Amino acid sequence: MISGDKPEGEHTMSNDNWEYPHFEALYTVAEDIYRFSPWEIGIEPFVLMDPEHPEAYVVVVFEESGDGVFYVRLLLGAEGLRAWMVEDSLDENDENFVIEEAVGRYEGLYLEVGFNTDDLNNFEKRLTSGRERIITFRRQRPGYGMASIVDSRDYAHLHRYLRAILQLLTRQMLGDHVNATFSSRLDGHQPRFTAAAFALGESVPEPAEDFVFDRKRMMKAQPMAVDEFTNARVMHLEVGDQIMELFYFYLPSMADKKGRLPRAFFLVDLETGFIEWNDVQMADDDWRENLLRALWDYFFEIGERPERLIFSNLSAYVGMRMDCIRAGIFTEWVPHSYIGKEILESYLSATHLKAHQLFEDHFPKEPY
Repeated sequence: MISGDKPEGEHTMSNDNWEYPHFEALYTVAEDIYRFSPWEIGIEPFVLMDPEHPEAYVVVVFEESGDGVFYVRLLLGAEGLRAWMVEDSLDENDENFVIEEAVGRYEGLYLEVGFNTDDLNNFEKRLTSGRERIITFRRQRPGYGMASIVDSRDYAHLHRYLRAILQLLTRQMLGDHVNATFSSRLDGHQPRFTAAAFALGESVPEPAEDFVFDRKRMMKAQPMAVDEFTNARVMHLEVGDQIMELFYFYLPSMADKKGRLPRAFFLVDLETGFIEWNDVQMADDDWRENLLRALWDYFFEIGERPERLIFSNLSAYVGMRMDCIRAGIFTEWVPHSYIGKEILESYLSATHLKAHQLFEDHFPKEPY
């Protein structure tokens, strides 16, 4: 959930009717948006900002699947936009399996409104039964599968943005003059996303200064996850001549009761092709610290640190780069893994699994 634990008195799933008032309000606004057919207008992505919390912006993207299913996706903050830019950079016409696409499916951070949605879980079937149009409200957050929105505060959060979108459509403030440009290939030297922005208020959203998300903002490192003393201990190890890639993919078939997906990590020497280290970490709030401590322990054990550490997972790169720098390890991000496909094929062979058992996980989870 976007918000924290339920406060005292918050409705729960034990009351079968609690969600209907919230759903009705959200459904009504979403249906009005659908009547404007924004997908036919060709509206480019734009940004909604709360002037009091400018860092908590939302990028609105209109998408369609080509089979009559339409979506409004609300990308949440830098993490959501960064994941979407990576997703958009992948080649949909690639005949081969794209491992980055399989990983990116669980990296996104967004809320999604679906129209004419075909795959419904039991919760969604119950809410949309007997309605003229099937409209679903779902969320995706890193390390989890897609799930139905159920918390009333999440409904209120989404309702605020849908209402702003409807106001912009009603007043024809979205059109040819609202353009977004970005480098769709993140392997370029200067990936950049520019879009029109609107400031949220008590009434109609007001046009604001254009939103710019360049390489510097996209690659901005997160704060260290490990204490400086531990990182300094790694820095004092001898420097080996290895160039290594740290790669991971998710294991949806091993999700826990809260919907968290484990990550399977592999550290590979790119010169020899050997897997030097591997581990599985749950996708919880402390995954970076848990992973780094386990990886640093391995370096302590062998008595040296690699010369260079390569990431193809952008979220891992920005999340771990500061610790790597403090540990004296040069880091680099590449848009496509050198070893990901081979690692996955070896894993599937060893576990006697098929790729679809891991990655064909489009069906939304019941609320958890």
